[in-house]
Amino acid sequence: MEILNRTDLLNTAVLLRLLANIAAIGILVLWIYRTKKKNNGPLLSFFAVNTIIFFVALVLNKVSLSTGAAFGLFAVFSMLRYRTEGLDARDMTYLFMSISLGLFAAMCAGLPDFGLAAACLITTALLLDGNTLFRQYKSKEIVYDNIRLIVPEKRQELVDDLRIRTGLDITSIEIKQVDLMKDTALIEVFYA
Repeated sequence: MEILNRTDLLNTAVLLRLLANIAAIGILVLWIYRTKKKNNGPLLSFFAVNTIIFFVALVLNKVSLSTGAAFGLFAVFSMLRYRTEGLDARDMTYLFMSISLGLFAAMCAGLPDFGLAAACLITTALLLDGNTLFRQYKSKEIVYDNIRLIVPEKRQELVDDLRIRTGLDITSIEIKQVDLMKDTALIEVFYA
């Protein structure tokens, strides 16, 4: 395995791709992700993993590596998914997008190629996670005590009662569980 040269890491093309990568991850995380979720917790992870992947991929692109070692490295990074507790599907998706941006930035031949890949990824996130193509709904589970309204014939009355009690613009409901002993039902409400 040949050693990576210091000039390989400091040349203008690599620095430009690193800056473009930081700009792309900034747009993805700070503009698209953060507008929906005000939690700053995973922001460091998104930026740090992106930067780490950029430099690891840059180094791996410059050195000769056996296929077995490459698969082993892939397996280590794949285990990241199984070792990260507490991240919901949306956060995990953004984590994988940040990994992908780092890989694209390091592996693409130049800025136009990376710009196209980053633009596609960012546009996909904007269209699917924003309200552009699909209206986003929130959900909440409610323990409901007016059990006589949970029958299918009184569905509209149930929705109207839930709207009045919660003040939410409820679009649909799902009855999760009924407790006849306590005369309650666990209902998931979806609202805009």
